[in-house]
Amino acid sequence: MVHEPELVCSCCAPGTLARLGEDVTEVLEKIPARLKVIRHVRPRYACRVWPERKGRPVAVDLPTLHSAEDLVAALSAVTGAVSAGDLSPEEGQAVAAIMEMQRRAIETADLERRVAALETKGTTP
Repeated sequence: MVHEPELVCSCCAPGTLARLGEDVTEVLEKIPARLKVIRHVRPRYACRVWPERKGRPVAVDLPTLHSAEDLVAALSAVTGAVSAGDLSPEEGQAVAAIMEMQRRAIETADLERRVAALETKGTTP
C-alpha cells in the first residue's frame, strides 16, 4: 500500500518537489485463522530550491598564526574589524572561534614536540 502525500511546496511551483526516499512501516494484522503483513510505503519529497545561505564570506587581514603568541595580533585585527563595522559581532565571534581551533592545534603540536624531546632525552644514557 503506497500513501502518496500532497505534492505542494509553498516556495516553488507545483510539481517541483524531488523524491528523497521513502519511509516504510509494516503492520501485523490479525485476521481470524490467518495473519498477513500489510506494508505501508510513504514516499518522502523535498523542495529542490535550497534556502538562501545565511552567512557571507568575510575578508579580514590577519597575521599568519605560527604560534599561540600570534593569536594576540590576530584577535586585535578581528576586534578592529568589528569596531570599524567591517564585521558584525557574530562574524567576529565566528572568526575568533576558528582562530581558537588553530591555537589549540598549534599548542597540541607544540606539546607533542616537547614530549618527544623529553622522551628522547630520557632514553639517552
